[in-house]
Amino acid sequence: MGWVAFGIFLLVSAGEDLKRKAVDVRVCLVFGCIAVGLTGWHAASLPAGGWRLAADALMGAALGAGLLAASRICSGGVGAGDGVFFCISGLYLGFWNNLLLLWLASLCCGLFCLGYYVWGKLIRHRNFGQKTVPFLTFAAVPGIWMTAEALGRILEAKEG
Repeated sequence: MGWVAFGIFLLVSAGEDLKRKAVDVRVCLVFGCIAVGLTGWHAASLPAGGWRLAADALMGAALGAGLLAASRICSGGVGAGDGVFFCISGLYLGFWNNLLLLWLASLCCGLFCLGYYVWGKLIRHRNFGQKTVPFLTFAAVPGIWMTAEALGRILEAKEG
């Protein structure tokens, strides 16, 4: 259930970020409440491992809080919406998967921006250095891959 909810949250957020360069607050509230509910349910229902999963989820959300702090320090150089997204995704994914998602999204975004900058300098003879890109769009590619892999493992475990 958590991976499906995360996948939907990811696609909706990335689509909105691509279209409007912002994510609707209602989307964050709905999927944030689902994430908090799932985290609380795991903590309450699983005897020993539940609290460990909840602590991992809170540490994952702390990555997003770090991005929110960076947004504040950089005066919006890092989007606050990106920080909110990674707070919520951290509740779904936990610390290590959220860190992996952030790292892979940064890698995809960095490679795109490098190519875009070089293309602008060499082909168009313009400086594209001050353009902004919708970061969550770059989180969609590794996020879909991570979700598909996790759902595949779940289905495989149910069959076996």
